Amino acid sequence: KLVICGGGHISIPIIQIGKMLDFHVCVLEDRVSFADNAKRAGADKVICDVFSEGLEQIKGDKDTFFVIVTRGHRYDLDCLERIIQKENAYIGMIGSRLKVKKTKEALIEKGVLPEKLDKVFAPIGLKISAETPSEIAVAIMAEIIQVKNTIQRSEGFTKEILSAAANNSENIGMALVTIVSKKGSAPRKAGTKMLV
Repeated sequence: KLVICGGGHISIPIIQIGKMLDFHVCVLEDRVSFADNAKRAGADKVICDVFSEGLEQIKGDKDTFFVIVTRGHRYDLDCLERIIQKENAYIGMIGSRLKVKKTKEALIEKGVLPEKLDKVFAPIGLKISAETPSEIAVAIMAEIIQVKNTIQRSEGFTKEILSAAANNSENIGMALVTIVSKKGSAPRKAGTKMLV
Protein backbone atom coordinates (compact mmCIF):
# COMPACT_ATOMS: atom_id res chain seq x y z
CA LYS A 1 0.00 0.00 0.00
CA LEU A 2 1.32 3.41 -0.98
CA VAL A 3 -0.08 6.43 0.89
CA ILE A 4 0.90 9.79 -0.59
CA CYS A 5 0.32 12.96 1.41
CA GLY A 6 0.03 15.73 -1.15
CA GLY A 7 -1.36 15.84 -4.66
CA GLY A 8 1.03 18.28 -6.33
CA HIS A 9 3.34 18.02 -9.33
CA ILE A 10 5.63 15.39 -7.75
CA SER A 11 2.71 13.23 -6.61
CA ILE A 12 1.37 12.62 -10.11
CA PRO A 13 4.36 10.60 -11.40
CA ILE A 14 4.63 8.86 -7.98
CA ILE A 15 1.01 7.71 -8.42
CA GLN A 16 1.69 6.52 -11.97
CA ILE A 17 4.86 4.62 -11.06
CA GLY A 18 3.19 3.20 -7.95
CA LYS A 19 0.37 1.81 -10.09
CA MET A 20 2.89 0.33 -12.57
CA LEU A 21 4.47 -1.47 -9.61
CA ASP A 22 1.10 -2.87 -8.44
CA PHE A 23 0.77 -0.75 -5.31
CA HIS A 24 -2.67 0.18 -4.03
CA VAL A 25 -2.28 3.97 -4.12
CA CYS A 26 -4.11 6.29 -1.73
CA VAL A 27 -3.63 10.07 -1.95
CA LEU A 28 -4.48 12.64 0.70
CA GLU A 29 -4.92 16.20 -0.54
CA ASP A 30 -6.84 19.15 0.92
CA ARG A 31 -7.37 21.05 -2.37
CA VAL A 32 -10.20 19.82 -4.59
CA SER A 33 -8.51 20.56 -7.93
CA PHE A 34 -5.34 18.72 -6.88
CA ALA A 35 -7.39 15.80 -5.51
CA ASP A 36 -9.08 15.60 -8.92
CA ASN A 37 -5.64 15.51 -10.59
CA ALA A 38 -4.69 12.56 -8.36
CA LYS A 39 -7.85 10.71 -9.41
CA ARG A 40 -7.08 11.34 -13.07
CA ALA A 41 -3.52 10.07 -12.54
CA GLY A 42 -4.95 6.71 -11.45
CA ALA A 43 -4.95 6.75 -7.64
CA ASP A 44 -7.12 3.94 -6.24
CA LYS A 45 -8.40 6.16 -3.44
CA VAL A 46 -8.30 9.92 -2.94
CA ILE A 47 -9.18 11.54 0.37
CA CYS A 48 -9.88 15.24 -0.03
CA ASP A 49 -9.74 16.62 3.49
CA VAL A 50 -7.46 18.39 5.94
CA PHE A 51 -4.37 16.15 6.24
CA SER A 52 -4.87 15.46 9.95
CA GLU A 53 -8.47 14.34 9.33
CA GLY A 54 -7.59 12.34 6.24
CA LEU A 55 -4.87 10.44 8.09
CA GLU A 56 -7.43 9.36 10.68
CA GLN A 57 -8.88 7.17 7.91
CA ILE A 58 -5.55 5.43 7.26
CA LYS A 59 -4.70 2.65 9.68
CA GLY A 60 -1.23 1.72 8.50
CA ASP A 61 0.43 -1.69 8.77
CA LYS A 62 3.73 -3.42 7.99
CA ASP A 63 2.95 -3.19 4.26
CA THR A 64 2.10 0.52 4.17
CA PHE A 65 4.61 2.89 2.59
CA PHE A 66 4.01 6.56 3.46
CA VAL A 67 5.27 9.38 1.21
CA ILE A 68 5.03 12.97 2.46
CA VAL A 69 5.21 15.45 -0.43
CA THR A 70 2.87 18.24 0.62
CA ARG A 71 3.18 21.87 -0.45
CA GLY A 72 4.69 23.20 2.74
CA HIS A 73 6.61 22.69 5.97
CA ARG A 74 3.61 22.95 8.32
CA TYR A 75 1.67 20.33 6.36
CA ASP A 76 4.69 17.99 6.31
CA LEU A 77 5.05 18.45 10.08
CA ASP A 78 1.36 17.71 10.63
CA CYS A 79 1.50 14.58 8.46
CA LEU A 80 4.71 13.24 9.96
CA GLU A 81 3.43 13.79 13.51
CA ARG A 82 0.44 11.53 12.79
CA ILE A 83 2.15 8.98 10.55
CA ILE A 84 5.05 8.36 12.95
CA GLN A 85 2.53 6.83 15.38
CA LYS A 86 1.21 4.34 12.81
CA GLU A 87 2.61 0.94 11.92
CA ASN A 88 4.46 1.21 8.61
CA ALA A 89 7.03 -0.29 6.27
CA TYR A 90 8.46 3.09 5.27
CA ILE A 91 8.04 6.81 5.87
CA GLY A 92 9.69 9.25 3.49
CA MET A 93 9.47 13.04 3.57
CA ILE A 94 10.56 15.54 0.93
CA GLY A 95 12.55 18.64 1.81
CA SER A 96 15.96 20.16 2.30
CA ARG A 97 18.21 18.91 5.07
CA LEU A 98 17.50 22.11 7.02
CA LYS A 99 13.72 21.68 6.71
CA VAL A 100 13.97 18.02 7.72
CA LYS A 101 16.13 18.97 10.73
CA LYS A 102 13.65 21.64 11.87
CA THR A 103 10.70 19.27 11.43
CA LYS A 104 12.37 16.56 13.51
CA GLU A 105 13.34 19.06 16.22
CA ALA A 106 9.75 20.33 16.41
CA LEU A 107 8.44 16.78 16.82
CA ILE A 108 11.01 15.94 19.50
CA GLU A 109 9.80 19.01 21.40
CA LYS A 110 6.28 17.55 21.15
CA GLY A 111 7.50 14.31 22.72
CA VAL A 112 8.17 12.11 19.69
CA LEU A 113 11.05 9.73 20.40
CA PRO A 114 14.20 10.50 18.36
CA GLU A 115 14.59 6.78 17.59
CA LYS A 116 11.29 6.85 15.70
CA LEU A 117 12.37 9.88 13.70
CA ASP A 118 15.71 8.25 12.86
CA LYS A 119 13.77 5.69 10.79
CA VAL A 120 12.25 8.38 8.55
CA PHE A 121 13.81 8.61 5.08
CA ALA A 122 14.38 12.33 4.74
CA PRO A 123 15.25 13.87 2.40
CA ILE A 124 13.25 11.22 0.54
CA GLY A 125 14.53 9.22 -2.43
CA LEU A 126 17.75 7.66 -3.64
CA LYS A 127 20.52 10.12 -4.44
CA ILE A 128 20.46 10.15 -8.26
CA SER A 129 20.70 13.93 -8.80
CA ALA A 130 17.00 14.03 -9.72
CA GLU A 131 15.71 17.42 -10.87
CA THR A 132 12.34 17.14 -12.61
CA PRO A 133 9.15 15.91 -10.89
CA SER A 134 9.35 12.64 -12.85
CA GLU A 135 13.01 12.09 -11.89
CA ILE A 136 12.21 12.84 -8.25
CA ALA A 137 9.35 10.32 -8.42
CA VAL A 138 11.73 7.70 -9.83
CA ALA A 139 14.19 8.35 -6.98
CA ILE A 140 11.40 8.04 -4.39
CA MET A 141 9.96 4.85 -5.85
CA ALA A 142 13.44 3.34 -6.27
CA GLU A 143 14.06 3.88 -2.56
CA ILE A 144 10.69 2.31 -1.72
CA ILE A 145 11.50 -0.71 -3.90
CA GLN A 146 14.85 -1.03 -2.16
CA VAL A 147 13.22 -0.96 1.28
CA LYS A 148 10.36 -3.27 0.25
CA ASN A 149 12.66 -5.87 -1.21
CA THR A 150 14.95 -5.97 1.81
CA ILE A 151 12.10 -6.65 4.22
CA GLN A 152 11.93 -10.38 4.97
CA ARG A 153 8.43 -11.44 4.00
CA SER A 154 6.93 -14.74 5.01
CA GLU A 155 3.29 -13.98 4.30
CA GLY A 156 1.10 -12.27 1.75
CA PHE A 157 -0.29 -13.51 -1.51
CA THR A 158 0.11 -12.29 -5.07
CA LYS A 159 -2.90 -11.19 -7.11
CA GLU A 160 -2.45 -14.32 -9.24
CA ILE A 161 -2.66 -16.69 -6.26
CA LEU A 162 -5.70 -14.93 -4.82
CA SER A 163 -7.43 -14.89 -8.22
CA ALA A 164 -6.75 -18.59 -8.88
CA ALA A 165 -7.98 -19.59 -5.43
CA ALA A 166 -11.12 -17.42 -5.68
CA ASN A 167 -12.01 -18.55 -9.21
CA ASN A 168 -11.74 -22.29 -8.63
CA SER A 169 -15.22 -23.03 -10.01
CA GLU A 170 -14.34 -26.68 -10.76
CA ASN A 171 -13.31 -27.29 -7.13
CA ILE A 172 -9.90 -28.60 -8.17
CA GLY A 173 -7.76 -29.57 -5.19
CA MET A 174 -5.00 -27.05 -4.52
CA ALA A 175 -1.98 -26.83 -2.27
CA LEU A 176 -0.15 -23.68 -1.25
CA VAL A 177 3.61 -24.19 -1.38
CA THR A 178 5.95 -21.83 0.47
CA ILE A 179 9.74 -21.77 0.17
CA VAL A 180 10.95 -21.88 3.76
CA SER A 181 14.70 -21.91 3.05
CA LYS A 182 17.13 -22.10 0.16
CA LYS A 183 20.75 -23.01 -0.47
CA GLY A 184 22.99 -21.51 -3.10
CA SER A 185 21.67 -19.72 -6.14
CA ALA A 186 17.89 -19.85 -6.55
CA PRO A 187 15.44 -17.81 -8.64
CA ARG A 188 13.15 -17.15 -5.64
CA LYS A 189 13.75 -16.25 -1.99
CA ALA A 190 12.38 -17.75 1.22
CA GLY A 191 8.77 -16.74 1.73
CA THR A 192 7.84 -17.06 -1.96
CA LYS A 193 4.50 -18.81 -2.48
CA MET A 194 3.08 -20.91 -5.31
CA LEU A 195 -0.35 -22.46 -5.78
CA VAL A 196 -0.19 -26.04 -7.09
